[in-house]
Amino acid sequence: MTEQTKKALLVKAEKIVKESADTMLATMFMNGADWYRNHIWHDIGEEPDFSKFILLYDEKGGYLSPASRWPFKDMPGFVEAMNKKYGANYTKWGYMEDILPSKKN
Repeated sequence: MTEQTKKALLVKAEKIVKESADTMLATMFMNGADWYRNHIWHDIGEEPDFSKFILLYDEKGGYLSPASRWPFKDMPGFVEAMNKKYGANYTKWGYMEDILPSKKN
């Protein structure tokens, strides 16, 4: 094998490794984003902390509604009660601080 052939193979191999690494990093990033997106939401049966603002997600309408549980701190079944009160179809909720970007950095 000539020196020129070795160099050409090395360049090709480096390109393949770089493309594989880029694909792997992109896949890892997307998997992490999916994990985060799925873990910030809570089931409607789980009671939110009354001292935090939440967003309610309406599955049917595909929209978010801000809410504070403070006025309803002693009411069990908060999300189900909101569904009944407003005729909504809230299927999950999340803390605003987990969903919205932070201004810390």
